[in-house]
Parts: sequence; structure tokens; C-alpha cells
Amino acid sequence: MNHYWNFKAIACVLVALSVLAGAFGAHGLKDILTTSELTTWATASNYLLSQGLGILILSCLPQSPKLTLGLKLILFGVITFSVSLFMLVSFTLKIIAMLTPFGGMLMIVGWGVIAWHCFRQYEFTQVK
Repeated sequence: MNHYWNFKAIACVLVALSVLAGAFGAHGLKDILTTSELTTWATASNYLLSQGLGILILSCLPQSPKLTLGLKLILFGVITFSVSLFMLVSFTLKIIAMLTPFGGMLMIVGWGVIAWHCFRQYEFTQVK
């Protein structure tokens, strides 16, 4: 059974959601939310966009277990990060804000795993 994740499609969904969330925040919520809440909403939208584009670019590389792990960490991280911020603004549940740093940490670790993988791959190609 093939367990390959279609990271290109997932990345495109993230980017589309970022555009949708950004437009909704800028036009649908501008008269409802405070400036601070709109900034938080925009931050969540921007992270969906930047991480979605990063996943899209990296999904063009040849798949490997380390790359897949890094992409999964980034994906789960950006979802946790952005959704927690959207929920914080939408429902003013302060306890939800505790998930935001966890999502950020997942993204950082994911990018670190991919960087380590790329350095190791470059190192081995240079030795031969």
C-alpha cells in the first residue's frame, strides 16, 4: 500500500485557505474585530501562505523519509498555529493560545529536520 502524501495538493489547499482567510479578515471582519485581533488574524493567514508555499516548493524534491517527516511536522505545525490563532480571535478562548507556541515549535523542528537532511545529502554527495 502506498503511503505517499500528496504534499503538492495539500500545499495548494493551504495557500487557497490563506487567501480565503485573508480576504475574510480584511473585508468580512474589519468592522467586527479590533485592530489587534485583525493583526492576529492576518498573522495566521500569512503563516498559512508562507508555510504552504514552502511545502509546495519542497514537495518538488525527491521524496525521502527525512523530507517527509519534516514536511509533516511543518504541516501539523502550521495547522496547529494558524487554527489556534483563528480560534483565539473567533471565540476569545485564551486557553487556545497555549497551542500556538506548540504549532510554532513543530514548524521550527520541521524546518530543522529538512535543513539537516539537505546538509547531510550535500555532505555525502561531496565526499564521493
